[in-house]
Amino acid sequence: MIWQCVGAATLLGAAVLLDTDKDHDEVVKETANNLESKLPQNATLYVDHIDREYQNPRSAFDDLDNAPEQHIRDVVVKSGQKNSHIIEVESGNSIEQNDSEAKSQIEDFSIPEYLRVLVVPDADFDAVHVAEFEEQLDTELDGEYYVATPQGVIDLLD
Repeated sequence: MIWQCVGAATLLGAAVLLDTDKDHDEVVKETANNLESKLPQNATLYVDHIDREYQNPRSAFDDLDNAPEQHIRDVVVKSGQKNSHIIEVESGNSIEQNDSEAKSQIEDFSIPEYLRVLVVPDADFDAVHVAEFEEQLDTELDGEYYVATPQGVIDLLD
């Protein structure tokens, strides 16, 4: 009976772990789906990593001289009326294991008139390592950035 309880606890722990570490591409897709339904008519959505009919983020800044070249954006919202966004999606594990890469990307995505947004899965939003990463960004990054969940990113459209 004890082994059955231990086995059940292990399975439950594995299920929680899998649920809290969503695949990067799933979070990109969830973010894009949430944004798509709330975009102003004149906005363009660029999305990388998923197989849909979105424009590629590599072409989002063809008209800018100072466009970030080192990193590919996960999601870009281009809008002439409301805020435009450059969105980087990171899982809690990727922040915990290699926060310097995430920081480098957010740093590289500094373009006037664009909000820089780090999107993390809901389950990781309040995690200690994500909070520590935010503190690190606060001290090391120039300019503003925002941290949101795939659903919460739509609040930044206003």
